[in-house]
Amino acid sequence: MLELSHLCGGYGGIAAVSDVSLSFPKGRFTVIVGSNGCGKTTLLKLSCGQLRPVGGTVTLGGRVLSSMKGKEIAQKISYLPQSRPIPDTTVETLVLHGRFPYLGYPRVYQGNDLRIARQAMEKVGIAAHKNKLASKLSGGERQKAYLAMLLAQDTEVMLLDEPTTYLDIGCQLDLLELLSELGRVGKTVIAVLHDLNQALRYADNIVVMRGGRVTAEGLPSSVLDALEQAFGVTAKLEERYEFSVK
Repeated sequence: MLELSHLCGGYGGIAAVSDVSLSFPKGRFTVIVGSNGCGKTTLLKLSCGQLRPVGGTVTLGGRVLSSMKGKEIAQKISYLPQSRPIPDTTVETLVLHGRFPYLGYPRVYQGNDLRIARQAMEKVGIAAHKNKLASKLSGGERQKAYLAMLLAQDTEVMLLDEPTTYLDIGCQLDLLELLSELGRVGKTVIAVLHDLNQALRYADNIVVMRGGRVTAEGLPSSVLDALEQAFGVTAKLEERYEFSVK
């Protein structure tokens, strides 16, 4: 279980996250929502060791994250940031980067690494482009390649910041179904999403943030009031058209 206790952190001495305490159990897909600048991305970075807290602790399986070496953390927590550089490498090579935490130096891929990478590419629907340069892919294809890299890392905790970016609606639904499935098979999946309808539909648990703090956390049906306050909208349940993966 990933646990945050009174977590505080930010940039340049300015706190973007203040006094956040949360538990993320195995087998759950948690979505973090909130308006721009409320601290969602900072919270993800603090949760995986990308950013050092100025207060509070992050623990994984009872161990304080700051006491663990980077390679060990990378074997247990994977993180897909919102924006990334575009490498001049093939899709398969990019996806194999997900295996780095398990390799020594020089990095020599074994048969198991290749098998896991190819399964990941098949899972997200990018295998047909495995020999194509990532720099030549469309935005949606490139996002799939990075998602495959995350799957190839094969960690118990997965953090994703706006993973549906660049994907068309069909691919967004495929991805959200996949994240839900990963939760059901025992992964701890945590994603930042902007689409509230998708968050309410797919998440097992929703965390609502406002001004660097958590204002509500729980089942989707239990956080509607907090969503209204965070976004200045009116939330209501009504009949509407829905689209699902075929």
